[in-house]
Amino acid sequence: MIKRVLFARVGYMKYYAGPQKGDEKPKHGGSYNADQTGHEVYNFKLAGNRVYGYFQPYLRRESNKPVTLNLGRIDQSAQAADSLNNVLVVFVSRSDTEGQVIVGWYDKATVYREYQKPKREMQRHNYWYLLQADAKRAVLLPEKYRTYGIPKGAGAFGRASVVYPCNSKCQPRSFSSGDYAWIGKALAFIKSYDGPNLLTSPIDNITDEIEAVVENEKAARSGQGFPVTPEQRRKIEEFAVKRAIKHFTSLGYAVKNVGASRSYDLDCRKGAGTLRVEVKGTQTDGGSVILTPNEVSNARKQTTALFVLHSIRFLRIGSSSVPTGGKPLVLNPWKIDAHGILQPLSYMYEIGNEE
Repeated sequence: MIKRVLFARVGYMKYYAGPQKGDEKPKHGGSYNADQTGHEVYNFKLAGNRVYGYFQPYLRRESNKPVTLNLGRIDQSAQAADSLNNVLVVFVSRSDTEGQVIVGWYDKATVYREYQKPKREMQRHNYWYLLQADAKRAVLLPEKYRTYGIPKGAGAFGRASVVYPCNSKCQPRSFSSGDYAWIGKALAFIKSYDGPNLLTSPIDNITDEIEAVVENEKAARSGQGFPVTPEQRRKIEEFAVKRAIKHFTSLGYAVKNVGASRSYDLDCRKGAGTLRVEVKGTQTDGGSVILTPNEVSNARKQTTALFVLHSIRFLRIGSSSVPTGGKPLVLNPWKIDAHGILQPLSYMYEIGNEE
């Protein structure tokens, strides 16, 4: 039986938690967002333990005819239904840097045939919704993880902003081959994802910024390297990952780069053994590196190695610069509490009841 799934294209935002400074309204997502604020602005705003989502299936052609979602194209048995449960809804949007990508999803969502008027307790004013889900089953990807590309054109998104699992005759499409094989691959990505979720940990959207600030401060204070731009920081990370892949491949491991969907960078397999690898690149001498809470948690639970490529320098080529050099430091296995000292940069203090 085909999985109940729906791909919906929306405008792009960081948090989808309502208009706020720096994230006032969705970008892209059609002509409506150019002058007004699309209703997807609240797609990941918590309302109790629920989230309520919106997308526009297609452009309204007749002002007196409501826009409806064709539930029969999600499940053949729902052609006459007003709502349908247990649907995986995948939100797709256009990033300025990565193109059209997955930004998040609701699992086991309820979707409606027609737009639903919001209740006051939802705190979304007069912004309507088309689906809802338990917040525990909703995932909003940090921007660093919004890299899984979704195609355009035939077999994917065209003028309509929705892709159904069934064709116009409500017949299931193939996800394993042909024009819609990309759906099967996207579902595999979602199933394998165990990285951070902005809905439960908003700080994960700025961990890269924190790391960049600390690295620049360390470089300036020690005289090792120079302050780098976000683009140069990305180049350092990619350079370090390539060197780590080369290192572990030389040791006989089959290496896979999983940094786009996991809280670590490499999966290394040799025989029946599996090793996870956390990779760090730095201009400094590698005496210290920045770790996220997810990276610490992973290293404590799973057999993990730490690969640090330190003392990286930049080589100027024309108007651009590329990372070069670097010295590897490898801890394998990495015993995080024995090999070093964790020092908190700051704490998040959640205030409880006064009682």
